[in-house]
Amino acid sequence: MEKVAVIEIGMFYAKLKILAVSENNYFIVTDSKQDDFRFELEKENEGFLKKPEIDAMISILKDYRKICDINNVEKTFAIGNFA
Repeated sequence: MEKVAVIEIGMFYAKLKILAVSENNYFIVTDSKQDDFRFELEKENEGFLKKPEIDAMISILKDYRKICDINNVEKTFAIGNFA
């Protein structure tokens, strides 16, 4: 079975799902993690993200990378959901 990770990043959370995908394209979720946080935009600086939020997201993604390495993930897909 191939191991695949899906990372979804939204305005208030980041989610990691690790899937074991069979040859018939069926999958089983083998691990998951969710981290809550809030992206805030700087109103006086043309709506860019604030540095603390960027640093927090980098830390979360590094944790997700460690989890993927432990689970021998072969492919990773990232999805941004800011609706």
